[in-house]
Amino acid sequence: MRLRLFMLALLVLPLAAGAQASDKGPSCTAALEGDRLVTTYAYPNGYMIQGPWRILRNGVTTVGGAQRGVSMTASIDRIIEFDPATRQQQSTPFPAPVEVEFEGESEEAVMESAAKIWCATVIRARGDSQEPQSMARSIGRITTLAARTGKG
Repeated sequence: MRLRLFMLALLVLPLAAGAQASDKGPSCTAALEGDRLVTTYAYPNGYMIQGPWRILRNGVTTVGGAQRGVSMTASIDRIIEFDPATRQQQSTPFPAPVEVEFEGESEEAVMESAAKIWCATVIRARGDSQEPQSMARSIGRITTLAARTGKG
C-alpha cells in the first residue's frame, strides 16, 4: 500500500508543480555540471530546450592587478530538446561549434548571463513573440568568438 502511495505521489507531484508554474511562463536556468555548463529553457508543460556547453576557460579577469570580474569561455555544438508528453529526447547538432565568452562581476552573474543569453537565443530562434522584450534588453555583455573548425 505504501509503495502505491509513493508511486502515486511521484506521478502527481510533477503535475502539480507544472500546474503551478503554468501561470509564470517559461523559465531560464544555467548550471555547472563538472566541466560543462548546461543552460535550459523550460516551458511550464515540461518541454525543455537545453544547451550543453563545454567550458574551455573559466577565471577571474584583472586590470592592473585588481579583480575586474569573472569570465567563462564555453563551446556549444548542439541543442537537446526533451518532450515530456512522448518522453523523447532529440539532439540537433550545429554545422560547427560556436564559442562564447560570458562575463560578469561574479560567477553567479556569469551563470545568470548565460541563462539569459540562452533564453534570448531560443526566443529568437523559435520566433516566440510572447516573451517579454525586457529579457533581451537585460542580457548584458557577450562576446562571440570565432568558431574553431579544426583546420590549421
